Amino acid sequence: MAVKKIVPGKFDKYGFPKMETLWDCSEVDRLLQHLYSHNYEVVTLEEGCLGFGRIVALPPEEDCYKFLIEEVALNEWSSAHRITKRRRFAKKVEAEIEAAMEA
Repeated sequence: MAVKKIVPGKFDKYGFPKMETLWDCSEVDRLLQHLYSHNYEVVTLEEGCLGFGRIVALPPEEDCYKFLIEEVALNEWSSAHRITKRRRFAKKVEAEIEAAMEA
């Protein structure tokens, strides 16, 4: 189930607050199963406490999208996940991926 959350301090061109889509564990699990079936490699960057933490799904070919999945705390006892789809990651994230793959 997707949850919409207001991003503090960010507004669209009409002055309305921007909304961020957050996903629960079952939706992230379904995405990961789909990516596994397409031969994606999943690398854990940080362990999560209530969810998946911070993980990266790397494609088998370079011209496909990469996915960054990050756990976001909603309150003390629940969390959701932010999914980002990119062609290339920032150098900082690439360095984290290399370090995690070597370990």
